[in-house]
Amino acid sequence: MIKKIQFHVKQMEAIKYLKDDKTEVVAYLGRANCGKSYLACVWLLTNALVYEGSRGAMCRKLLKNLKGSMLGTFFKVCKEYGLKRGDDFKYNNQDSIIYFKNGSEIKLVQLSYEPSDVEGERFGGLELSYCCIDEISEIDKDVYEVIYSRIRYLDEFGLSKKLLITGNPSDTWTKEYFYTRYIKN
Repeated sequence: MIKKIQFHVKQMEAIKYLKDDKTEVVAYLGRANCGKSYLACVWLLTNALVYEGSRGAMCRKLLKNLKGSMLGTFFKVCKEYGLKRGDDFKYNNQDSIIYFKNGSEIKLVQLSYEPSDVEGERFGGLELSYCCIDEISEIDKDVYEVIYSRIRYLDEFGLSKKLLITGNPSDTWTKEYFYTRYIKN
């Protein structure tokens, strides 16, 4: 039985921006247990199911932290949708990719800064239709900008460029880049 998914007001506002054709980056920030990861997982899963053959990404600074937190939420959401692991999707832990039977993929991507790859060349072949970065304040601004540029596999799906970022409010580069600019504008 598929569970009816209930969203609170703040999540509904974020969903409005995730569905529009003009907002490219949706920042969903807040304290612990405010539904950030849940919203991100629902959004990623819905895109993977609706846009057959699409490529999404679930990102965080360290892959082990992503696998230890958000991936568990993702599997919970899959269960709520009535999806069965092995039948409807497969997870390859070694390659860190979730494969869906409709040809869609969600890649788990580590975004830690690497001094030997200042330009982010390791992401060069990454072509994404949509992406979520969890705990944005952990990520270096240059890495964020490279990942943002990788969202370009859109035309055949009729998608507009969309990146969801989640995290806790903090005094890192993200405050000026997202919050202060938004308030000033």
